[in-house]
Amino acid sequence: MKNRVTDNKLKKSILEKASETLDLPKNLTMQLPRLIFTGHRELYIENFRGIAEYGDSCIRIATQTKQICICGRALAIKCIAAEEITLEGEIESVTFEGGV
Repeated sequence: MKNRVTDNKLKKSILEKASETLDLPKNLTMQLPRLIFTGHRELYIENFRGIAEYGDSCIRIATQTKQICICGRALAIKCIAAEEITLEGEIESVTFEGGV
């Protein structure tokens, strides 16, 4: 039986090298999250997996590799789709937690 961790690292390494060689965006080839801010009032995230925590002062978004923790005031989900989400409110900080 093959080791899943080794297989995942090999796959990631191959995708990363292919992305760099072909000059392709890593968020597409490696399913990395893409964050787009509009000031400190709106945050658009592509390639998210789910919502780990939801509150008006903290929202945690699960991605393939890490969780994104958004802290602030009056936070809310403005729009949500299969792999993208837009948050609004007064964003004070964004941190990446856990994972690889």
